[in-house]
Amino acid sequence: MIITGPTQALRQGRWVYLAGPLVVLVLNAVIALGGRLRPGEVYHGSGFYYDSQFYVAMARQPVTVPMTCVGPPYCWRPLAPLVAGLLPGPPGVTFVVLTVVSLALTCLAMSWVIRATGMSRGTAAWGGLAFATLGPATGVSLFDVARIDPLGFLLLALVVGATLQGRRTIAASALLLLAFTKETVLLGIVFQVRRAMREHGPYAWALLGAAVAVAAIVFVRFAIRLPAGEKNPFLDQVGTVTHFTIFPPRAVPRLLSATVGTWGLLTPLAALQLVHPPRTWRRPEFVYLLLLATAQVFVSGDVQRVVVYGFPVIILAAAAEVDFLSDRLGWRPWMLWAPVIIGQVLWSLPADFGAGFSPPESITSDPLTSIIDIALAVGTIAALVTLRGLARPGPE
Repeated sequence: MIITGPTQALRQGRWVYLAGPLVVLVLNAVIALGGRLRPGEVYHGSGFYYDSQFYVAMARQPVTVPMTCVGPPYCWRPLAPLVAGLLPGPPGVTFVVLTVVSLALTCLAMSWVIRATGMSRGTAAWGGLAFATLGPATGVSLFDVARIDPLGFLLLALVVGATLQGRRTIAASALLLLAFTKETVLLGIVFQVRRAMREHGPYAWALLGAAVAVAAIVFVRFAIRLPAGEKNPFLDQVGTVTHFTIFPPRAVPRLLSATVGTWGLLTPLAALQLVHPPRTWRRPEFVYLLLLATAQVFVSGDVQRVVVYGFPVIILAAAAEVDFLSDRLGWRPWMLWAPVIIGQVLWSLPADFGAGFSPPESITSDPLTSIIDIALAVGTIAALVTLRGLARPGPE
């Protein structure tokens, strides 16, 4: 039976889905015990890293319309700072709560997405656990808690899962909230509309949901007033980022960072879906979502932290491939999942905990990281060739 919501799994005693949220809580405790998490002490202004100081400033200010706050694009992402500001306690504490809860619920939502495609309960639980060990998503967010991305991950996963399940109210509501969270709402809009078109049925509901989300984006742009003299740096940023995305020597490091640097050991599993009759990659809504998530490197100085929004596609493809390979090899699925999850924890997460998010060009200054990423990329290509013989026609 296909599960119709994250809470239904718990009501039916399917506690296996709690593996992912439990890992999130454990990782958060490890960071706190290691002295990395000090919400009551240093989270004031410069005590926050990178973008977080702007979101903390938004959480501390009173809610007014039109709002005058920090510069773009941070001021156009009001939902997470608003929630953190309304919760009792200082922003450093409330952002911790919001981040941990959002990541834990995203694990459950990812399991819901996998179950929506008809895969087993065990595969869904492993998929939720895979998200919990995805460094650019979980590691970065837990290290630097005052970010909007955890809430964005949750809402995007809900949009994907609800769309696959035909739960239109949930899909439209999550899409609307995502419009107030981050520009990645465009990924959800394209996924929802393209999925409805592929089903060859009435998709007016998808177009209506997309129109409401776009209207919300426009409303935010007019309702939030920029500080005096503040200009939108978007076009300048696009030109600068596009330059060092396309032209070497930074193009190759950014390419590695956007693929194996983001997805780690999930890369070969997801890529193997390309060498036999396709399932995940055959569905255009998934392809569009991943391509749009990856294309963000042309408009953002970040790489892994924006590309990782394609996680529903990569984790779903990896889960489908584990089922395929375990059936062909006669292995139990956990025999393939366990080394992948352990490898993600040992390799991806500690790097994010130790240094937070690093600029994409920093990959070239770390020879060991470069060697590992290149080896994984080469290994993925080799696996595509070597395991091609396992392929045989099968259902989508």
